[in-house]
Amino acid sequence: MSSAANGRSAPRLSLGSLQRALEGKKHVALDTGIFIAATDAGDPRRTCAAWLVSSVEGGRFRGTISVINAAELFVGAIAKGPAAGITTQSYVRNFPNLTVTSLTLDLATDAADLSAKTGLSLPDAIVIATAIAASCDVLIHGDREWRRVQTYRPSFPMIYLGDHCA
Repeated sequence: MSSAANGRSAPRLSLGSLQRALEGKKHVALDTGIFIAATDAGDPRRTCAAWLVSSVEGGRFRGTISVINAAELFVGAIAKGPAAGITTQSYVRNFPNLTVTSLTLDLATDAADLSAKTGLSLPDAIVIATAIAASCDVLIHGDREWRRVQTYRPSFPMIYLGDHCA
C-alpha cells in the first residue's frame, strides 16, 4: 500500500530521484514552468529545475520547447519592461542545445485532438504535442493536470517535477 493510500504523507523526493528517472535520456522537452522554477528562490522545485536548465545548457540533454513556451516566457519578461523583454528573447534565442519548435498545421491538428480528448487548454496541448512530434525521450513539466495525457498517449513518458522535487 502506498503511503498516500494509507493516510501518511508521501516522502519528499530529491534531485537524485529526478536524475535517476532521466538516466539514458538524451532529448528532453521542458515546459515553461521549469524555466520559471529555476529562477524562483521560493519554489521548492528550484534545485531540480535549475539542474535541468543547466543540464540542457551544458549539453547533457538536447532540449526542445514549443514557440508557445517561448511566448509564455516573454509575457512575464515584457511585463517587467522592454529591457527585460529583450534580455529574455536573447536568452531563448541563444540558449545552447535548445530548439524552439514552430507551430505547423500538422502540429496544430495534433494539439487540437489532444485538447479535445483530454480537456487540457490548447496552449498546454500545443506544448505536449510539440514534445511528442519532436520525438523527445521525455517531457518534464510542473502541471498536475497533465497527468490526463497518460490516458491519451500512455506510451509517451512525462515527468511531473512535483513528484521529485516538491
